[in-house]
Amino acid sequence: MKKRVTKILKPFALLAATAAVLFGATTPALAQDAKNTGNSGKTLRILFTQDLHSNELPFQIRDDKDNIKQVGGFARLKTAIDDNKSDTMILVDGGDYSHGSLFNSIFKSKGSDLALLGKMGFDATTLGNHEFDDGPKALAQSTEASAAGQKLPVIVSSNIQYGESEGSQALKAAMEKHGTNMQILEKNGVKIGLFGLMGKQASGSVIDGGDVTFADQTEIARRCVSALKEQGVDVIICLSHCGTSPDKSKSEDEQLAEQVEGINVIISSHTHRPLQEHIIGANNTVIVSTGCYGQYLGLLDYQVDNKSVKNAKLIPITDQIKENEEIKSQIVAYEKNVQDEYLDLYGVKFNDVIARSNKNFETRDQLVETYHNSDIGNFITDSFREVVGKDVKDENKPISWLISGCVRDTINKGDISLYHNYGMLSIGSGADGTAGSSLIKTYLKGSDIRKLVEADLVAGPMLPVGQFIFSGIRYQYDMYRPPLNRATVVEIENNDGGFEPLDNNKLYPLVTTRYSLMLFESFTKNLKWLIQLDYMDKNGTAFQTIDDGVIHDQTGKEVKDWEALMVYMKSFSSDNSGHPVIPASYNTVNEVKKQSAGGVSTYFTNPSVYGVIEYAIAGVLILLLAFIIFRIATHGKRKEQRTNRARHKRGKF
Repeated sequence: MKKRVTKILKPFALLAATAAVLFGATTPALAQDAKNTGNSGKTLRILFTQDLHSNELPFQIRDDKDNIKQVGGFARLKTAIDDNKSDTMILVDGGDYSHGSLFNSIFKSKGSDLALLGKMGFDATTLGNHEFDDGPKALAQSTEASAAGQKLPVIVSSNIQYGESEGSQALKAAMEKHGTNMQILEKNGVKIGLFGLMGKQASGSVIDGGDVTFADQTEIARRCVSALKEQGVDVIICLSHCGTSPDKSKSEDEQLAEQVEGINVIISSHTHRPLQEHIIGANNTVIVSTGCYGQYLGLLDYQVDNKSVKNAKLIPITDQIKENEEIKSQIVAYEKNVQDEYLDLYGVKFNDVIARSNKNFETRDQLVETYHNSDIGNFITDSFREVVGKDVKDENKPISWLISGCVRDTINKGDISLYHNYGMLSIGSGADGTAGSSLIKTYLKGSDIRKLVEADLVAGPMLPVGQFIFSGIRYQYDMYRPPLNRATVVEIENNDGGFEPLDNNKLYPLVTTRYSLMLFESFTKNLKWLIQLDYMDKNGTAFQTIDDGVIHDQTGKEVKDWEALMVYMKSFSSDNSGHPVIPASYNTVNEVKKQSAGGVSTYFTNPSVYGVIEYAIAGVLILLLAFIIFRIATHGKRKEQRTNRARHKRGKF
């Protein structure tokens, strides 16, 4: 039972794998020896980035002393690239170059992220899962828009598989012009072979891939290495959107190095893990990573003849680096595009100050590091609940819910700009295709609310980036109870601020983001028999799709998650600066999730529907075991009695 429960719950850890399918690459007929005697003593310099996530402008981070620093930005990144050029150099990116800032809003019309990579001189990039946030058709449109009037980095995607849908075929056409499954570059006599992969974790996190799928990365890597060796390359580099992890069992790129011989360098992306010290993996494969958002530029000097590392480091992109004026000017032009095409619709300006904070909230990294209650989580989910529920008169304010991985930034002490406000909720799009995840209001039975709580108590401890954040609800749990039956108390907040027990048969309003629901539906698509949520309107009529619940304002425009956050912040009282100030109530973290005392008294308290089944099965098994023990005991006793009778008869004769 325990093994089966563990097996069926693996999708909650966000580790779903796509089915392995055959690879369609052609293999050149001409085979050569990969050794090139003309490269003795030559060093290949590899400059690299990954997971830039549209961070074209500098952004804030906090150091271990809580000091705020400004880092990153494409204009400074370009200066660092130019300062570290060499005669034998390639410049590459590991994917997820898009989706993560207000520049999302011009993804389809301008494709600013990929276009800027081209302008900065990148030779190649690959596709990450977030390139598919708006679907394959939008990615095709963005790629074509990026290419307008300039050269792009080649998009190397080796294990992508196209379906027959319109979007899939549009992407295939765009990739035939701007992409490839493998690429060979020659730099100062050094022949470099590139291929790109989407890993299992990443492909399992593709939110809107349509019928685009990805083949098994290990098998494809073997084929790519073989084909590139036949063409006589000196160095083989994998642009991998797979990632590393401190847990070797989850470190896909280290596993790739072990399973595929012949990869010299892996540019490891997706997990946002900066490797201050490069990894020498199996088969002498060098694995490097800069982390995310352009905070660092990676540099690897690779000795071509003896396949060794001469130098490797991460170059911090700080505010001490001068901005490249050409890139800076182009970004300013893109800012105007964002304003004209998107922000004017909301009557706000790119650099408006929305509010002020007198404290540093928990960082995004801290939020997704452990299973816990969070002040930034409280704040964001409160904003949905308050803004959507402010006009409610005949029912409770809605419960609000969010998957923690949807939170992309935090609130630092000081002014909060509109650009920063959007950056906190910068992934996802609306049902109307515009940037920003729409808010969805639905009604769920109390029994389905309990399912969400139980799903959190399975997914969250296993992988905190998938834990759930709630407002308007609180629960206690016992982790010693069986999975999907760990909540001992679940209570709902009423409009008076008090809490009342969850009623399994009552309809409760719930507000969340479209992106969170799409993630949840994606991760549970194979568990519908187990985790089925029935989305309804207030009258109990079932939704046909989750988009039936998209919230619209009085003008008919979809209400976005970042918009609700902005409205909430603007609702606070102002200080002497004239800007609203986040209230001191957020200095204390709400205890939404609380570990119960445990013990026999809580073990059987308030079982879920799964708990009733689990206890029933356990009861049957106990009875069956007792019956077997009884039969064995009685059988032994009867056997002993028969033996004694036989002995007694023999004694008479």
